[in-house]
Amino acid sequence: MYKLILVVSFLFSMAGCAFTDTEALLQSMYNVPSSGSSKFDGTKYIRMSNVVCNSVMFELYQDTKKAERGLVLLESGTTEIENIGDGKSLHFKLDGELYSYNTGDVVTEHDTVPMGQRLNIPFSHKTYIIPEKVIRQAAGSEEFLVKLDLANGTFIEGTCSPLTLAQAKDQDTKPGNYSAPNITQEHVDTANRISAQNGFREFVEMMDSTAW
Repeated sequence: MYKLILVVSFLFSMAGCAFTDTEALLQSMYNVPSSGSSKFDGTKYIRMSNVVCNSVMFELYQDTKKAERGLVLLESGTTEIENIGDGKSLHFKLDGELYSYNTGDVVTEHDTVPMGQRLNIPFSHKTYIIPEKVIRQAAGSEEFLVKLDLANGTFIEGTCSPLTLAQAKDQDTKPGNYSAPNITQEHVDTANRISAQNGFREFVEMMDSTAW
């Protein structure tokens, strides 16, 4: 999915579109915030959707009760039609420190989520409960990597922190990747503005600014 961001940035620049057009398009697709409250009991909630690390995607959610317990509900999955593994199938690597989390779900949920106004993508996911302090650590880390185990014994992984130009070009040359020629630092900077780690940072800001 990071490749898609780079390609969108590259194609918009080739078409002569203004930076603000590209930025607005990408912000409508990735790291989409929402919030509200229950009319029933006044419970408040915050959510960050379409948080993408390559083929791994997250949705972060916290409400009044979870905030009181210092917890965040994380929907974690893939942008492909796959079944997620059981047990400790979600793994974070934050500046070299490893964390693994259990899912309580037996069955993988298969949804379709909107990416902007015209694009819908699959989202195969399970639910994980993550301590709020780890979400904050991920948001502030230098290197944020994720690995997700699949039910068939394989795994997918992604880089959630911003990439350098050299790292982006290295991804571009890997087999099976769609190649956007002449990727520049400007394209990478545009993609990094809506990196998954920025989504985590924005979610932390939402937690801190919400009067629970």
